[in-house]
Amino acid sequence: MKIKLLAVATLATLATTAQAQGVNWSTARFYLGAEIGQSYTSMDSGGFNTLGPHLNTNDDKNHNTMYAIKAGVDMGRLRFDLGYREYDRDKYTTDSFQPPVPTFFYASKIKTKAWMLSAYYDFIEYNKFAFYGGLGIGQARTHVSTNDTVVQGSGSDTNFSWQGELGVAYPLTNALHINGGYRYVDLGKTKINLSAIGGGAPAGDFSADLKSNEFFLGLRYKF
Repeated sequence: MKIKLLAVATLATLATTAQAQGVNWSTARFYLGAEIGQSYTSMDSGGFNTLGPHLNTNDDKNHNTMYAIKAGVDMGRLRFDLGYREYDRDKYTTDSFQPPVPTFFYASKIKTKAWMLSAYYDFIEYNKFAFYGGLGIGQARTHVSTNDTVVQGSGSDTNFSWQGELGVAYPLTNALHINGGYRYVDLGKTKINLSAIGGGAPAGDFSADLKSNEFFLGLRYKF
């Protein structure tokens, strides 16, 4: 809850500060954008297997391709946009039994899509280059399926998501800009129910907490 309130407050402060520094709202231009990049995602597993009984533990990392489209409004040094982002399906392996000698391993497949409302501010402009920072809040829809050969589970959840971003943009023309940078995204925690393979008896739950470090390249066209 503290992170949610901090993200919302920071977005509001960014807009107020930018306006005070002379952002020209009367010359706002709409834009469309697209991005492609690499997502380096970490997954922390949790939950409790009642057939063990034991905690689900450990974490794993993976990297894959990320795609995004967005629509927004450009007001000079300040921009707002609403973006849709999709991540390729990732595979993770985590401990079923606690270390140091896990007997079984969860093989998990995870697919995530996210909507993000973001604000960006160009804090340095130099020789046509604009160095900017941004913050976004939104929702991530994650589907998780997992199996350790004894229990299995599958399901989806919608979670609060937030991001911080640093990047640089350069105008190729008056309307077309290229940009690239780095962002950190918290995609939230998804929890699914487990059941015994074969019998189908309830077997507790499994959770996947996802965080992503992303490097991206994008184009933005202003109308």
